[in-house]
Amino acid sequence: MADDWGITGVEIDAILKAQERDDWWEYRQALHDASADKDSSPAKWLLAEICGMGFRPSSRDRPYVALGSGPGFRTLEPQDLLPEQLDFIARIADETKNADLSSRLFDILWILRHDRHACLRAAESFFVAAKEVEDPQNWRASIDRYSRALILAKSLGKSTDLPDRIGSHLLDRVRHYNGTDELYLTRHLVQLLYVLKKGKPAELVAFLEKGASTAKVPGNDFRHREYLELAAKLADRAGDVAKSKSIRLMIAESLVVDAGIRSQAGQAGAAHSFYEDAILIMRQIGEAKRVEELVILLNAAGKESLKSMQKFEFKIDVSDQVKAAQELMAGCNANDGIIRLASIFGAFDPNELEAAVKEDARQAPLSSIIPMTHMSSDGKKVAMSKGLSLDHDVDNSEALRVKVVQKAVQQYGLIGAAAIKPALAALRQETQVGESDIAPFVVTSRFVAPGCTEAFIRGLTAGFHWDFYGALSFLLPQFEQSLRWHLQLAGVITSSLDTQGIEEEWPLGKLLSHQVTRKTFGPGLILAMRAYLVDKVGPNIRNLSLHGVLKPQEHNTMSGMLVWWLTLKLVVLGSPIAKAYLEKQLVTDETPER
Repeated sequence: MADDWGITGVEIDAILKAQERDDWWEYRQALHDASADKDSSPAKWLLAEICGMGFRPSSRDRPYVALGSGPGFRTLEPQDLLPEQLDFIARIADETKNADLSSRLFDILWILRHDRHACLRAAESFFVAAKEVEDPQNWRASIDRYSRALILAKSLGKSTDLPDRIGSHLLDRVRHYNGTDELYLTRHLVQLLYVLKKGKPAELVAFLEKGASTAKVPGNDFRHREYLELAAKLADRAGDVAKSKSIRLMIAESLVVDAGIRSQAGQAGAAHSFYEDAILIMRQIGEAKRVEELVILLNAAGKESLKSMQKFEFKIDVSDQVKAAQELMAGCNANDGIIRLASIFGAFDPNELEAAVKEDARQAPLSSIIPMTHMSSDGKKVAMSKGLSLDHDVDNSEALRVKVVQKAVQQYGLIGAAAIKPALAALRQETQVGESDIAPFVVTSRFVAPGCTEAFIRGLTAGFHWDFYGALSFLLPQFEQSLRWHLQLAGVITSSLDTQGIEEEWPLGKLLSHQVTRKTFGPGLILAMRAYLVDKVGPNIRNLSLHGVLKPQEHNTMSGMLVWWLTLKLVVLGSPIAKAYLEKQLVTDETPER
C-alpha cells in the first residue's frame, strides 16, 4: 500500500525489473531516471541513493558507505536516514519481491534499529539474491552476497539454521563446478566453507588443485597461487604435513617461473619481488639448498632493478632562490658566513607537511594508496610501506607517518638545492673556513657534549670543503652522544637493563623519541633528524653509514650534505656567538633608515 510517500513495493519492482541485470548501480540509475528530482519524487530518490551506497560486505557494522564526497558534500550513508524514512524503508522491504533490494533495506534496518527480525530477513534475502546472480564470469556479485548473508546469519547465533543451509548450498556449488571455472568463483566458495569449517578438507583440497590447474597461466599465475594457498591452509587444518609441503613447493616454484619470465622481459624489480616471496616459502618448508640457489638470483635481480630504474624528472625554477642564497654570502667573512649558512632555513612544520600529504592524496588518490618497497643502493629490500587506505575504518597513522617523512625528504632536498648548496658554494668563493673559524662555535655550543669538541670541529670543517664522508665519519657518533648528554642533564637514564642485568645504551631512534628531546629541539627538527638519520623510508644515513653499508662516495650526496648542515645548524645556533649576531641583525633590520 502507498502512504505519504506515494509509491508501493510493486511499483518499485516494476521499475527494477526493466533492468538487463541485477545490479545495485543499475537499480540506482533506473530509480533516478524514474524520478524527476529529489523534491518531486522523494521516495524514488531515496531508494536510488540507498542502492548507490558503497557496499563492503565483510564489514560487520559498517557495510554501507558514501559513494562520493567533496568539500562540504557527501552522498547518503545509513546514519543520515531519518525515522520517517526508516519507516518507509521497512514498508518497502516487506512489499518488494526483489531479493537484492529487500536484502539491503532489511540490512539497514538491522544496523540502525538492531531489529533481529530484520537481520534474519536480510540474511535470507542476501542468500536468495546470491543464488540468483551467481555467475562464474562475474563471481564477485554472488560472493559478496553469500558473504554478507553468512555474517548476518552468524550474528543471530543458534536461533537459525541458516549458516548450515548456506554451507550445504556452497558445498553443492563447489561440487557442481568441480574446479572448472576459469576465474575465482570456486576459490571464494571454498574460502567461505573454510570459514564455516564445513566440508572435508581433503575433498576441498582436490577441488582447489583442479581450480589451480584451470587457472594456470605462466607469467601470470596469481589466480593459480591463490587457489593453492587456500589448499595449503586446508591441508594444514587436516594435519596432512606432506600435502601442505608439496602444495607450498608448487607455489614457490610458480613464483620462480614468474620471476624468470619477468627477468627476461626486463622487469627486474618485479622479478626481485617474486624471488623474495619464493625464498620465504622455501625457508618455511625447509628447502635450504633451493634457498641458496634462489638467493643468487635474488641479488642479481636486485642489482639489475637499480640499473634499470627510469629516472622521472621534473623541472622547478629555483633561480631566484639560488641568487638570493648567493647574495646572502656576498662579502662575508668566515664568522658571518658560518652563522648565515646555519640559519638560512628553519625547519618544516610536520603539521603542514601532513596537510600537504592529505591534499596530495585528495588530488591523486590512486597514487597515494599504492604500497611501496624501499631498496638499498645494492638492491636489497630494506622496508615496506603501506599506501593510504580509502577505508574509513582502517588506521592510516603509520602510512601517513611514512608519507610525511617522504614529503619532508623531498622538501629538504629542494631547500638543499635552492639555498644550502649554492650558499655553501658562494661562501667558499668568499673565504676558506678552517678549524679555527669553527672552533669558537663548537666550544661554546649548548648542543656539544663534553669530550666531543674535537670531533665536531673536524667534522664540521670537512663539510666546508665538500668532504661529507669525512664530515659524517666524525659527526655521527658524537651527534648521538650529544643527544644522550642532553637527556642525562634532564635526569633521564638513557640505558636499559635486560633480563640478565646487562645495561645497554639507547639507540638514536629512542633518543629522538623521548619527550625531553622533542621539547628541546621542537617537532620540525626532530622530524628532519629522524627522516635523514634513522628512518628506513628516508635516507637512513646514520644506520647505513655506521654499519658500513654506505659507500664513501654515497656520503657526498644531497642527503649527506643535509645531515652535515643539520648538525651545523644545531651546533652553531646553540652558541651565544650566533645568538648575539642574529639579535644584532634583527635590530639592524628593524631600525628605520634616516
